Amino acid sequence: MEHKFINRKSEIDSLEKKWEEKKSHLIIVYGKRRVGKTEIIKQFIKNKPSVYFLADKRTINEQLKELGRLFGAHFKDALLEKNGFTDDMLKLAKQERVYLVNKNELIEMQE
Repeated sequence: MEHKFINRKSEIDSLEKKWEEKKSHLIIVYGKRRVGKTEIIKQFIKNKPSVYFLADKRTINEQLKELGRLFGAHFKDALLEKNGFTDDMLKLAKQERVYLVNKNELIEMQE
């Protein structure tokens, strides 16, 4: 079954305005479940240089390796695309705090 993407022109237009500013922005997309938040993002990044990654319940290391592979593909880095972020890279990253946003709470990850 194909889902139609309708009535989201104002949201997409708002994102496009920020994109045209050519500077960094943090844009938080929130709302009830199953109302199209993910689809708005996917539609917006279509035909734009982007990396899309949806976090899930895998371990942080598994997700970071997958994210590394996506960055490798995007930046045409064959080694990163093949291996993702390596254990050495992850060890360096673990020296920093890692947080997970879950609903409306911030959780410090300890693995």
